Amino acid sequence: DANNNLMLVDEIHTPDASRFVDLKQFEAGQIEHLSKEWLREIVQAEKTNFERSAATEQERQMPFVLRPFWNYDSFKLKLANGLAHQYHALFERLFPQLTPWDIISPHLVPWPVDPSTMRTAENLQRLPSNVLVVGSGGRDYTIASFVERAAEVDVVYCWPGRDSWTGGKKASLGKISSDELVRFCKEKNIGWAVFGPEIPIAQGIAEKLRASGIPCLAPDLDGAMLESSKIHTKDVLKRSGCPTAESWTLGWSELKTLAANSNNGSKSQRSILDEYPYVLKYESLAAGKGVCLVFNPQERAEAIAHFEKNLPEWTRDLAGIAVETYTRRKGEPQFLVEKLLPGKEISAIALCHGEDFKLLPYAQDYKRRNNGQTGPNTGGMGAVCPVALDPALDSQIHSIFSKTLRTLKNDGQPYRGFLFAGLMVDDNNVAQVLEFNCRLGDPETQVILPGLGRDLLLSMWLASKNESWGLNPWTVPGQETSVKHDGLNRCFVVVSSPEYPDSAAPARILSVLDSLTPGCEWIPAGTDAGNKTSAGRIGGILAAATDRQRAVQEAYAQTEKITFISTEKSRPHYRTDITFPDMKSEQESR
Repeated sequence: DANNNLMLVDEIHTPDASRFVDLKQFEAGQIEHLSKEWLREIVQAEKTNFERSAATEQERQMPFVLRPFWNYDSFKLKLANGLAHQYHALFERLFPQLTPWDIISPHLVPWPVDPSTMRTAENLQRLPSNVLVVGSGGRDYTIASFVERAAEVDVVYCWPGRDSWTGGKKASLGKISSDELVRFCKEKNIGWAVFGPEIPIAQGIAEKLRASGIPCLAPDLDGAMLESSKIHTKDVLKRSGCPTAESWTLGWSELKTLAANSNNGSKSQRSILDEYPYVLKYESLAAGKGVCLVFNPQERAEAIAHFEKNLPEWTRDLAGIAVETYTRRKGEPQFLVEKLLPGKEISAIALCHGEDFKLLPYAQDYKRRNNGQTGPNTGGMGAVCPVALDPALDSQIHSIFSKTLRTLKNDGQPYRGFLFAGLMVDDNNVAQVLEFNCRLGDPETQVILPGLGRDLLLSMWLASKNESWGLNPWTVPGQETSVKHDGLNRCFVVVSSPEYPDSAAPARILSVLDSLTPGCEWIPAGTDAGNKTSAGRIGGILAAATDRQRAVQEAYAQTEKITFISTEKSRPHYRTDITFPDMKSEQESR
């Protein structure tokens, strides 16, 4: 204006808010929207009124911002009140259960803030531009997709990744060695590594990267024992006072001897292998194949034969990991005989930082190959999320994580990273721990991560840096043990080769879906370039919807379209009974 003051008359600090229109009003033809148009319209009306009433041509030619109505208090009040009304209306539509104060208050800090403190906090709230995700399965693809959402991330390098992982910010590195990986990370200024599978963690790859100055979201080798040694896990659970199935430890030679001599003597001479049902577990890593359910002598014999067949491979794998196990200490394979727990299985995953933890939404996966929880155990045939639990059960799960993390810290082994608890819930709503995994679950990750946001992402980054979660501005005080969820229900149906998991599958070409229904996504796992299959679990369809049943229906509607091209097997295998559980009525056993 004439006094050299700059006056803001047009722009408002939102996206073009004319995009925000209430759906019910729109469908009824009653559209009220907030946008810059509202401001323009009221100003234009005043301009027109002024020009009509202007006494002289000189007044009509007067610069717009100097026209008299800008000095009218009534006009300023009308403008301010009108805009305030529009903002409040928009806020109430977008956040019907919150006030502006609810949004602002958790992030208030004492002022002024020391500049160096501010710079430190800013740096910890900004992810590195180059990130590494370790893995090549559907879970790892989902992790990479979650990380690449961050605006400040430029590239997500995947090791080894897959050629089929195209689009977005992903770049696959292929099968380079761990030493080559460390060199690559230095050359590309990788600032953060997030681990998917358990094997690279157990091999000590995270330790190599940490030694090079790269923060890693993965437990150290002590923490990795929770998955690499089931006997160690039983010891931690018992010392923590966490409920778990009764179990016994047997060496391989003793297990074979007892199995061979069982049922040959009187009832008083029977061994624990004659007290059906139970679960036989190889105590170390076995790529999901180390657990057998035993209900009768025939299944016991089949379990022994299964272990006999796979032990050479498991023993070779054990030689390549850096984690301590009881099998290594004893000099022969060790096994758990564990009482079978009836009930409903639930997957509970927490991001842990010492004694602090954040529980992710609960999920349920379907481990058995066939409908009705029949057939062999697999790496997972599908999952749903979120699974609603009553407050008493939720409290039990919080207690299990709290007690376990406290024990580990007291042992001088504070745990940082994702911790997966497989839980069995009985008819009395009591949860017992089946197992711990030192990672995100697969296929649970595919239904959990897409519904989460930056509060989890920053908490992952801070845990990797061993920095306080108090520096995460997205954390809501009083809700430190949970993460925000978008409220959508998700169903994931795994598509596998017909031979899975009994035998290796030949390479096939998967048909390409021309288009997917909105809210659905194809998650690749065992597919390479040209849609050529290279693993038992090929991939899966993820569907999201506000209604649980709609999510299931959409997932299957897309899954049914998937075929193989020009092979003797035209259709892949998938279960048709994956759905959201009724925790009060359904029963499973593991």
